[in-house]
Amino acid sequence: MKLGRLVTVHFTGSPEEGAPFSMKMGECDIEVVLRKSYDRGELLCVTGMVSLPYLPKITRERLVVVPEKSRILAEDCLSHYAHLCALERGQPVSITSATPSVFLRAESEIDRQFLLNAVGIKYPALNSGFPHADYKLDFLKIDFGDRLDGVALLAQAIKSDRPSADFMAYMRLFERAFSTANGKLAEPLSLFLSGAKHQGYSRSEIDRWTGMRDGVSHADRPRKSVLLDVDVAWVVGRAKQAAYDVLANKLNWATPSRARRTSWVPVSGTTDPEAGLLATQGEDFVINMTLFDEFRRFPLNLNGNLTKLPQDWWDGRSREN
Repeated sequence: MKLGRLVTVHFTGSPEEGAPFSMKMGECDIEVVLRKSYDRGELLCVTGMVSLPYLPKITRERLVVVPEKSRILAEDCLSHYAHLCALERGQPVSITSATPSVFLRAESEIDRQFLLNAVGIKYPALNSGFPHADYKLDFLKIDFGDRLDGVALLAQAIKSDRPSADFMAYMRLFERAFSTANGKLAEPLSLFLSGAKHQGYSRSEIDRWTGMRDGVSHADRPRKSVLLDVDVAWVVGRAKQAAYDVLANKLNWATPSRARRTSWVPVSGTTDPEAGLLATQGEDFVINMTLFDEFRRFPLNLNGNLTKLPQDWWDGRSREN
């Protein structure tokens, strides 16, 4: 049995001449199955396929459980493929998830019988939409005189469109605000954010951020600890909300103090790491939503729904033969 992961890879720049290349990357076979050119770019639909060492688990409801280790391997290889293509073309690249995000392909009669007995794929019960609010801080109403360094760090994130760069700017802001290195940041930051009304920050969430920080900023560790945009895309929105709160409401800047002032309260945002929506009655607000795939790995391409699949791709959806 083979597991396939399906993504769309978008290049910003003049479409390239010639056919895009496919390749084998370790245990993963990368293949371009669709190509579309636009005036300002090109989109490739790409599969990453890995052989499963054994048949997947199947639930009592006859839903196939996607093996996580094999799925992540395919996702990592697809990310590496997109980065290689970006260097080969000299063009910016982004990667999104297509629909279906995963599929299975039978390699033997046993595999085919297994799929005939299954009725679908079991996806994690996760919220796949992350709301983003447009926060604004009024410098005529909030005193930023002692924290212009923090203003600069937050401004850097505003002009960036890369999740990893944004996340790094927020973490540097936290370190500056508490005058504390990342290794000792979690306690004062979590104590401070516990006073942010209705925003639901916990120590475990802050521990996750600080645990990711070195993987985003350093590459001298073992290879698998190097984190990229895809690894922080889900958490960066929460870190952004916290960064605005810290910059506006920390009473004593550049000290470990957890003391707060009330200079800014968000009227919209999130209430927890699962992206519960924060809204204030009677207040106007605009929410932008980033939709992710079922595994929260890649943003979802809303135009990437493949309705006609190859006959040997099984994605659990009913199709005419």
